[in-house]
Amino acid sequence: MGVVDPGTLGVPDAVEALLLRSRDEAADVAQDTFIKALEQLHTLKNPSRFKSWLFTICRNTFLRGRERTQ
Repeated sequence: MGVVDPGTLGVPDAVEALLLRSRDEAADVAQDTFIKALEQLHTLKNPSRFKSWLFTICRNTFLRGRERTQ
Protein backbone atom coordinates (compact mmCIF):
# COMPACT_ATOMS: atom_id res chain seq x y z
CA MET A 1 0.00 0.00 0.00
CA GLY A 2 1.35 3.41 -0.93
CA VAL A 3 1.34 6.62 1.04
CA VAL A 4 -2.14 8.07 1.43
CA ASP A 5 -2.63 11.81 1.35
CA PRO A 6 -5.33 12.57 3.93
CA GLY A 7 -6.39 15.60 1.92
CA THR A 8 -7.48 13.47 -1.03
CA LEU A 9 -9.91 11.60 1.20
CA GLY A 10 -11.43 14.77 2.63
CA VAL A 11 -10.72 13.82 6.23
CA PRO A 12 -9.22 17.14 7.44
CA ASP A 13 -12.08 19.10 5.85
CA ALA A 14 -14.69 16.76 7.33
CA VAL A 15 -13.10 17.03 10.76
CA GLU A 16 -12.93 20.81 10.52
CA ALA A 17 -16.60 20.95 9.57
CA LEU A 18 -17.44 18.79 12.60
CA LEU A 19 -15.30 20.76 15.00
CA LEU A 20 -16.17 24.24 13.80
CA ARG A 21 -13.22 25.40 15.89
CA SER A 22 -9.80 25.44 14.32
CA ARG A 23 -7.75 23.92 11.55
CA ASP A 24 -5.17 22.81 14.14
CA GLU A 25 -7.74 20.76 16.06
CA ALA A 26 -8.97 19.28 12.79
CA ALA A 27 -5.41 18.32 11.88
CA ASP A 28 -4.95 16.62 15.28
CA VAL A 29 -8.11 14.55 14.87
CA ALA A 30 -7.16 13.68 11.28
CA GLN A 31 -3.71 12.54 12.43
CA ASP A 32 -5.20 10.42 15.24
CA THR A 33 -7.65 8.96 12.72
CA PHE A 34 -4.89 7.85 10.38
CA ILE A 35 -2.84 6.34 13.19
CA LYS A 36 -5.85 4.34 14.36
CA ALA A 37 -6.68 3.33 10.79
CA LEU A 38 -3.15 2.05 10.17
CA GLU A 39 -3.23 0.11 13.43
CA GLN A 40 -6.60 -1.44 12.56
CA LEU A 41 -6.20 -1.90 8.81
CA HIS A 42 -6.31 -5.66 9.27
CA THR A 43 -9.95 -5.32 10.42
CA LEU A 44 -11.09 -3.85 7.10
CA LYS A 45 -13.00 -6.70 5.49
CA ASN A 46 -14.07 -4.99 2.26
CA PRO A 47 -11.47 -2.64 0.70
CA SER A 48 -14.15 -1.00 -1.46
CA ARG A 49 -15.61 0.40 1.79
CA PHE A 50 -12.32 1.99 2.87
CA LYS A 51 -13.57 5.57 2.76
CA SER A 52 -16.69 4.93 4.87
CA TRP A 53 -14.61 2.80 7.26
CA LEU A 54 -12.12 5.66 7.61
CA PHE A 55 -14.85 8.25 8.18
CA THR A 56 -16.34 6.03 10.90
CA ILE A 57 -12.98 5.99 12.65
CA CYS A 58 -12.77 9.76 12.19
CA ARG A 59 -16.23 10.33 13.68
CA ASN A 60 -15.50 8.08 16.66
CA THR A 61 -12.13 9.74 17.25
CA PHE A 62 -13.78 13.16 17.21
CA LEU A 63 -16.58 12.10 19.56
CA ARG A 64 -14.22 10.48 22.04
CA GLY A 65 -12.06 13.58 22.09
CA ARG A 66 -15.12 15.72 22.64
CA GLU A 67 -16.25 13.55 25.57
CA ARG A 68 -12.85 14.00 27.23
CA THR A 69 -13.05 17.80 27.03
CA GLN A 70 -16.54 18.09 28.51
